[in-house]
Amino acid sequence: MATDFDRFHLFEAYRKEKPEGWTPLRCSTKEGWILAAWTWRKCRAHCKVGLFLCEDHQMYVKGSAITWALKCILTQAYYQTGTMEIRFVGRRGDNATLESGFEPRIPRKIRIAALRLGVRFRDSKRIHNDEGRELYLRLAGLPKAISEKIIELGIDPIWPAVLVQRRIWSESQLDFLIKNLSNVSILFSGELSTTNRLEYRTAIIPFRIALVSERVISIIERLSGAPGCKISSEWTDDGVLLLASNLQVDVVCIGCQSFRMTPGRNYRILVTTDTSTGYRFRESQLECLESIDFVCVTRDYRYPPLPSQLSGSPVLQIPDAVDDLDRDVALRLQQARTAIAEVGEQQQ
Repeated sequence: MATDFDRFHLFEAYRKEKPEGWTPLRCSTKEGWILAAWTWRKCRAHCKVGLFLCEDHQMYVKGSAITWALKCILTQAYYQTGTMEIRFVGRRGDNATLESGFEPRIPRKIRIAALRLGVRFRDSKRIHNDEGRELYLRLAGLPKAISEKIIELGIDPIWPAVLVQRRIWSESQLDFLIKNLSNVSILFSGELSTTNRLEYRTAIIPFRIALVSERVISIIERLSGAPGCKISSEWTDDGVLLLASNLQVDVVCIGCQSFRMTPGRNYRILVTTDTSTGYRFRESQLECLESIDFVCVTRDYRYPPLPSQLSGSPVLQIPDAVDDLDRDVALRLQQARTAIAEVGEQQQ
C-alpha cells in the first residue's frame, strides 16, 4: 500500500542539495518517529510549500500527524509573515524539480482534515489567510465562546490560540481565565503589577486557581497508574471545576480519606487557594456547595473552617504552596508576553 513516505527520498534530496530558498523541516515524536515532513519557502506576504509528507503512526491517535503538521506550518507562516496564507507549488511527473516543488495543489490529506473541522478552501492551490486563521483556531480547540469574547474585547483571536499552541495555557484554563479576569489583557501583555498589593491579590487569584486545576488533573492521572488515563475538564459558570475520567481512579485525600472516580460521570470540584484568611465564595457557589464531590487546596493550607455544607467533603492537597503557584504564574506571563511580542514584530 502506497504512503506519503514513499516520496521521502525527495525530502532527503532537499536536505542534501539545499536548493536556494527552500528549507526542509519535519515533525517528529520524542521516540524519533517522523510523522510529517515538508519543505517551505518564505515570501513577503505568504509561505510556499514545495513538498508535504504526512503519515499517522500506530502508537498515536489517528489524525494526530496531520494535526501536528498543520499547527506547525500555520504557526510558522504566521510568525514569519504575519499571515496564514500558504501556497502549494510544484509540477507533475518528470517535470518536477527540487526548485519547482512537487505539490501543484493542496494535498488531499490537508483538504480532508480541514473539511472535518468545518473549513472549506476556496482555491485548489492555496490556503487563504482567513481560511488559515479559521483552521488554526479550530485546530487549537478553542470554544466558540472564547473567540467571540476575545473579539468583543478587540483582541486578535489568534493570540489565545498561540498561547494554547505554545502550551502556556490549556483550552480549559483559558476559558476560566477569560471568564474570571477583570482585565483579560493581562493574559497577553503579561503585565501583572505588584506595586498595589490589593489589586495584585485580586488579579492573581484566577491564575492560581487555573494552575491548581492543572495540578489536580496531573495528580489524578498519575494515581490511576495507567498511561491511557485521560482526564477531561470544564468550568461551570459558578466557578466549579468539572472533571471526568475514562478509567476508575482512587484519589487519596487529607486524613487518609479516599475518593473513587468512575468513568462516565462528571465530578464537581471546588478549587481554592485561600490559606489563612478563611474561605470566600460567590453567592452562586454557596448555593451549590452541597453538590461538591471534593475540595482542592494548596500545600500551605492551614485548615480554616469549611462551610457546614462541605464538612464531610474529601480534601485533596497539591504539592505546591501559593508562592510556588505565583512563581509559575509569573513565568507563564513572561512566556505569553514573549510569544505575543514575536507575533507583533511580524505584523508591523
